[in-house]
Amino acid sequence: MPRHGRVIFAIMLWAILSLARTARAAIFHLTNANPDLSDGAVVAVLVRGHSHCSGTLVSPRVVVTAAHCLAGWQRDDLSVFFGAVPGDGAAASPVVEIDAHPNFDPIHLTNDIGVVVLAAPSPQAPIELLDDAIDTSFEGRAARLVGFGQSSSVDMSPSEKRQGFTTIESVTASTLVIGEDGAGTCLGDSGGPLLLMFGTNERLIGLVEGGDPTCTGDSMVTRVDVHRDAFLRPLIRNVEGGDQSSTGCAVARTYRDQSSPWLAIATAAAILFVRRFHRVGIVPMTGSRRACTGASRRARSLCASPDRKPSPSDRSVRYAPYRR
Repeated sequence: MPRHGRVIFAIMLWAILSLARTARAAIFHLTNANPDLSDGAVVAVLVRGHSHCSGTLVSPRVVVTAAHCLAGWQRDDLSVFFGAVPGDGAAASPVVEIDAHPNFDPIHLTNDIGVVVLAAPSPQAPIELLDDAIDTSFEGRAARLVGFGQSSSVDMSPSEKRQGFTTIESVTASTLVIGEDGAGTCLGDSGGPLLLMFGTNERLIGLVEGGDPTCTGDSMVTRVDVHRDAFLRPLIRNVEGGDQSSTGCAVARTYRDQSSPWLAIATAAAILFVRRFHRVGIVPMTGSRRACTGASRRARSLCASPDRKPSPSDRSVRYAPYRR
């Protein structure tokens, strides 16, 4: 192999191995939450048999989760666990398709929504999507988190489904910010649901995107209503055999039937670049001295004032993804 070829190969291998190390240290049990033996429609998304992210059954064969939970993986790598404790002997459901939002940005985590399609329908009753649009009147309302993440940033115990209540602090055009009071998110909660009660039924209003890497601060949640009509419902109708023509919207199969390693390599290189140079995207920046070391000027401005509440526009230096 020519010298330059060996150099390129070494760089790509280094990027993949570095990403694997950081990913294991960086995806989130709910904090300040209780074990959950119910919520059968909330599932663990497994990668090669190990708990990776959380998700929600929204139709007999469709599980919605975060797009960053799917990036770089092939469908055969994934399976879905219905139950409370992955690895308790219950079989995981095989996956036949994984679809990320066609405009998902793995650097800034925008349009961070995707679906996993099961090989066979689940007998579990799915959770309904919110039909209305979310606005600022939702601020201050109590909502419920469910997920398979860690209970703290140093928790190394096996994954377990947990649930707890939190408060919607603010609403932006595409996200919700949930507060640090009450239940919080941690590694492994990525893609898990934020549920809100309407009458006597809960509705899915958001998906955990990421949060404070110490698992003690506020968290960012992707609004489901923003992607409901153009992405989720057409895809569900397509999978379940319904008519998709009413929307006139074609759903992109971003990660379907992928056989080339280049997507994984590109994703690994992009995330590694962000982690190394602390510029944008999923870099975990907080007020701690270690987190601020080597940070960008914008990140250091936050670190210098740890009591300052960042606005949602500060997400590029504040929020880290919560997959395992």
